[in-house]
Amino acid sequence: MESDTSLKSCSRKRSRFNDEKDKNKNKKKTKTLTLKQESHKQEDTSLRSCSTGKTLSEEEKTTEEKKKMKYMMMKNLVSKKAVQAKHFEGKVIVLHFVSLLPWPEYFMRYETKILMDIYHILHPKGGFEVVFIGVEVDSAYANSNPHALEECFEDKLSIMPWTAVPFSNIKFRTYWENLFPLSGYLSGYSPTSFVFDPSGMLLQCNVNDLFYLYGARAYPFTDKRMECLLREDAEARKHPSITKLITSSERTHLINNRNQAVPLHNLEDKVIGLYFYEDYPNHELTSEIQKAYDQLAHVENFEIVFVYIHDTLMTFGDASEKSYWKTFKKMSWLALPFKDPVCKKLQRVFKYPMHSLGPGPDPSLLIIRPQGNFVERYGADILTKYGFSGYPFTRSRVAKLEVECIKKLNINMFWGRKTTFLKKDGSAVQLSELAGKRIIVIVEDDCHSPNAKFWRMLRARYVQVKGTENEFEVIHICKNRTAYSYGENIATMLWLRHPSRHPPRRSGYNVCKILVRVFRKDVLGLFAFDRDGRLVRRSLFSSIERRNVDFPFGDMEEEFLKELVNRFEWKH
Repeated sequence: MESDTSLKSCSRKRSRFNDEKDKNKNKKKTKTLTLKQESHKQEDTSLRSCSTGKTLSEEEKTTEEKKKMKYMMMKNLVSKKAVQAKHFEGKVIVLHFVSLLPWPEYFMRYETKILMDIYHILHPKGGFEVVFIGVEVDSAYANSNPHALEECFEDKLSIMPWTAVPFSNIKFRTYWENLFPLSGYLSGYSPTSFVFDPSGMLLQCNVNDLFYLYGARAYPFTDKRMECLLREDAEARKHPSITKLITSSERTHLINNRNQAVPLHNLEDKVIGLYFYEDYPNHELTSEIQKAYDQLAHVENFEIVFVYIHDTLMTFGDASEKSYWKTFKKMSWLALPFKDPVCKKLQRVFKYPMHSLGPGPDPSLLIIRPQGNFVERYGADILTKYGFSGYPFTRSRVAKLEVECIKKLNINMFWGRKTTFLKKDGSAVQLSELAGKRIIVIVEDDCHSPNAKFWRMLRARYVQVKGTENEFEVIHICKNRTAYSYGENIATMLWLRHPSRHPPRRSGYNVCKILVRVFRKDVLGLFAFDRDGRLVRRSLFSSIERRNVDFPFGDMEEEFLKELVNRFEWKH
């Protein structure tokens, strides 16, 4: 998930929470506990609107009433021993809802670890508290295992350092379960949390992603604080100064694999690769980075910074300072210290995946050009596919490499001089008769055919320059088993075509064979050759835009970049 999207969605979720409250308001009035614990008498109250901070009742509550409401809300919370209500006064409260289902210890620890880290930072400062509320989500399981729910509750509470609503206090737990639309947030083993300010007003809902992305920095978790953090990240993304990105007020250096501080000399003038490393086998990429580093570090302004990811679902159970050093000692470049807060900042700013990577482009190597004037997210894909010749490992560099390669191609490499093509009237034309002319070759098959707009534009350009010094010829190669993309009526075609849809090798038809060898895949689309036979345009996406008035009607480097993005699933 993208961090800004998940955070901005909080206000919409709170609105849905308000809508849910409004629907239930006519069915029954909100219930809460009174100050008299022995009577547990229920009183009608009104809750605050979580989006505006105003009460849902007509009259505004006084400060004393707010204190009373907060006292009633927190009165029965306990941990290992009873906790007084005054323990919660003046604090930001997180209600942490967890399903009462048996779960693996590994998963349980992952789900609580991030909140525990936040708790250990904020709780000693006196303005933060967490409350665990167990939720019965499977009535069938509860009925068949009457004692299992309490065992689950105790098991989960045993690793939590904060307070909890007692399992025996069914009324209080049910009250909160009915108050919040938990069905929209709580599923399976995934908990959900809601944040309240010291006055009892709901600040944020379903904050798991917020806690993961920002941790204790998000305190006190108000919308104003969230907006400030989002602006900081957006500014860092827009103007990525490497010095500002990888340093902090506590640390102005990096470290080497001997744990020695290394000053940041002239990093702004270098190409920097941020290597996001998760502690599972990634030997191929590490090896490729090492080869490139050995070749480039001493002759180019190039540096790698090791960013150790320790808190994803795939890594948190195994990632440790010991595993960090075991990995980093084998590397020649610089690194951020283990668990440095900047690691999380870099993940957030450059939207490194929060969970396991899965298939698709590899975001592990992010390239930042000197002075932060360009960021390439897919440096890992580029390096593994093109080696250090792809330096500085950007899409534009790869496009240039591919263009340099295909510019070496000549039309005589595809056909012999006696290869024949057919005119509209069925007469034959040999390739030797086209010497000195500019030529466009269109290759299509059943799955890849130009659209009607392309054929109209090509025909218009063809007719416009026919008989002038700017004229060009068109050769159409159709590998279709069904029909030509411009229709069955071949008589409408003004240009040359190959006499057979599946011509034999002896005809000299080896264009696709050569293209496959050059491009390492079955190639279709548009190929344009200049008067000297050189290839000057190659486009998988056959198109002619109105702005392209001169032969070959397109830019090869720009089109090849578009093809690379499509081929490797790189986002713009």
